[in-house]
Amino acid sequence: MSLSAYYNFLSGKRLKLIFLNVINNLASQFSTLFISLLVVRLISIGIWGDYSKIILLITLLGQIPAWGSRDYLVREFSRAPGSINPVWMKSIVSRSVLLLPVFIFVLFTSYNLSIQSYIILILFLRFLFQSYDSLILYQRNYSLKIILEFSWGLLFALIVVLFKDKLTIITLLLLTAILDLAKATAMVIVMNISFKPNFSFFEIDYLKKSFLFFLLGFTGLIISRIDQVSAALFLESNEIGKYQIIMSFLLIIQASSNFIIQPFLKIIYRLKFTTAKRISLKLFLFGIVIGGIGIICMNYILQFFYHIKIDFLLLLLSYLFVLPIFYYTIYIFSLLKIKRVAFIIKLNIAGALFTFLLSFIIMNIYGKSIYVIFFSSTLIQYVLLIIYTFYGNSKLKHPGDFHDIN
Repeated sequence: MSLSAYYNFLSGKRLKLIFLNVINNLASQFSTLFISLLVVRLISIGIWGDYSKIILLITLLGQIPAWGSRDYLVREFSRAPGSINPVWMKSIVSRSVLLLPVFIFVLFTSYNLSIQSYIILILFLRFLFQSYDSLILYQRNYSLKIILEFSWGLLFALIVVLFKDKLTIITLLLLTAILDLAKATAMVIVMNISFKPNFSFFEIDYLKKSFLFFLLGFTGLIISRIDQVSAALFLESNEIGKYQIIMSFLLIIQASSNFIIQPFLKIIYRLKFTTAKRISLKLFLFGIVIGGIGIICMNYILQFFYHIKIDFLLLLLSYLFVLPIFYYTIYIFSLLKIKRVAFIIKLNIAGALFTFLLSFIIMNIYGKSIYVIFFSSTLIQYVLLIIYTFYGNSKLKHPGDFHDIN
């Protein structure tokens, strides 16, 4: 397929699909940013830093019972459209056994029993809510999730404003749990799927088949969040809050590359390698522009709304951080299609370890600083760009690698 044919594909309903997919994926992040603004202005940035640490733990642990179900189930639904309900039920029952070791792990953390209880409750509610992601994606029912996510954010924001003088970490977690319960309940009611958990649906074979999907998703999340883990471990609460807010903006900018590509993977898989490389370059040029605009907007919002001032060096590191993924995203999808999953998983693990160790070593020499974590995170992005480019060029140089893919 030619590049012009790809551009012709990007029209009308498909552009609407891109837009809905972007909003669907970013709704939760936009809501979180809005809430962070209110917490920082009405309470303190330190409270937001402590809350962010707990939510980061919940996000990472939540990947274990999720077990790569979204992408795996979308593939299975496509293969057997008439068996969606039993396949989905098999997934949720089989994965539910993974909640127990996660809950036990939470009980061994340093948090007190009250916070541990809320973490466990939120993990369960998000497990239930996110179990519907595969159905949302398969049915392209993005509007439902968008409405629920924004409603969650607006209600959270309203309660923060009304009860700002009474909010603590405990009350923020209580509020999160209550709204997560409402969101999960609404999802169950609206989706209206026959929900009759039965242990007969449990299949160890399901966990084996979806294991690679879990590894890919989990290691991908780790490498994208290892900098935040470093911040949570090494920085004070105020600095953690500041870092989490800045990184939330940067991840939204980065995510635009994936959201543009994702609805059209089948088309991209059919492209000749030379055409795919040209699209990768054009996407990178798009990133240069959108990244610059995004950083300028971020700086304005941080300065005038959050009252957080960041200097030129931090702005420069932020801009450099967001660029590489615009180029190597297509290489990742291309390598996935030719079954180079193991390579991507190993690279994710190596990249996460490199980032964490580099931050640890530099901070032990020069002291704990937000700049060190930003430097380490930015450096690994360019290491990934170089590796994906050279490895991808060596494995995907034959046009036939992109042909006859359905």
